[in-house]
Amino acid sequence: MDQWVSESQARLNKPGEINLAISEFKTTPLDADKTTTEFKQTYNHGKYHDVESKRLEWVREGNRWKIQLEQVLTTIEAVYS
Repeated sequence: MDQWVSESQARLNKPGEINLAISEFKTTPLDADKTTTEFKQTYNHGKYHDVESKRLEWVREGNRWKIQLEQVLTTIEAVYS
């Protein structure tokens, strides 16, 4: 986990444009105040590129939806060039 945190910080602290694309988006309501979304995320920043399947769990608090949990289900591709 420590290695992932340090690698993520190193990637995000570099200057440059971040490109993010979402595809294969699916929402599954669990009840009136909870839902999940699953999608494929393509991320590009500088010399780093990855494609991951992700799941977000959402919970309604008052009039707002908040992310309760974010999970990487599968890393399809991760490339440093």
